[in-house]
Amino acid sequence: MRRRRSAVALLALVALTGCSAAAEPVPVPEHVDLSTLDPQGQPGNGLWLLSGDAAVAEISQAIRAAGGVRYEGSFVETIESEDPEVPPTTGRSLDVAFQGASDRFSATVDAGTSHVEIVVADGLTYLRGNRAYADRTGIAEFAEGFVCTASAEALLAEWRPLLDPAALVEELALGADPLAVEPRIGDSETLTVVLGSGDAPVGRLLVEAEGAPLPRLLEAADTSGDGSFTFTGWGEPVAVEAPGELARPCR
Repeated sequence: MRRRRSAVALLALVALTGCSAAAEPVPVPEHVDLSTLDPQGQPGNGLWLLSGDAAVAEISQAIRAAGGVRYEGSFVETIESEDPEVPPTTGRSLDVAFQGASDRFSATVDAGTSHVEIVVADGLTYLRGNRAYADRTGIAEFAEGFVCTASAEALLAEWRPLLDPAALVEELALGADPLAVEPRIGDSETLTVVLGSGDAPVGRLLVEAEGAPLPRLLEAADTSGDGSFTFTGWGEPVAVEAPGELARPCR
């Protein structure tokens, strides 16, 4: 994983750019008054010194490089009316518990009356659900045990991006405009990334203040709904094994 420059390193580089005509200029953050900063008093990864776009890139890269993670949370759908005079209504609540990485994970999803377990391992996808889920999909074996499939995109499509750590954060948080990182307060363990307008924020993302800026908490809302997720164990190994007994074997 590429290590981020700390605030101290950024300030040092800014000072050094005037010492060498041959050196490539280092971009100076325009949203921060560097004259007010004390390099010795600003430990941390320095994410808040970056512009919104640069901070987004750093967070995205950190997530994709971290590997496994555990997260859980919910997304409550908002249903827009075709009649502009009719206000939106609240739809399903999608409750998710996930552990692993995008290409190898286990997860549970509760969507309305449906409950489903998902295991992705060795290029295959295994699903098992309750009777409500089996009836809704028309696949009776889901209620009997795990069903194996080599291509489950159609079955998993309704829950994307909830089953991919990077896609979850990028789609629910990092697409916000504007986006800004608040300065670190004291020795706080996290930084607050404000999503949307400062007058009417659409959410917040809390990321690590030291080392890679990996998420701990995401709370965000848009026209499709609002979600809240907590993240733990970034980079820790997660054992995900294919189910032993299947209601329908791999084909």
